[in-house]
Amino acid sequence: MFALFADNLTVWTQNKRKDSIKKHLQRASIIILKHFKKLRLRVNPAKCEYCILHPNENHKNNSFDPKISIVVEGQTIPYNPHPNKCSGLH
Repeated sequence: MFALFADNLTVWTQNKRKDSIKKHLQRASIIILKHFKKLRLRVNPAKCEYCILHPNENHKNNSFDPKISIVVEGQTIPYNPHPNKCSGLH
């Protein structure tokens, strides 16, 4: 799923397994890049980030590690546990 507002795009998925989350987000980024190239637009990887929301917000009391590797235009997207803007999420 995704939400678009002006030039901000948010992609999200829901799954209990990190490998599935990574697979879905990586596939979505590839599709978005292909579509943007057709429109002669570019994604700026330096402005990309990801976060993983988890029922146990502080992650301290369980073994869940929110870090995964998402690559856009050859650059690994950084993890941000507290994004300040996320289209479609309030």
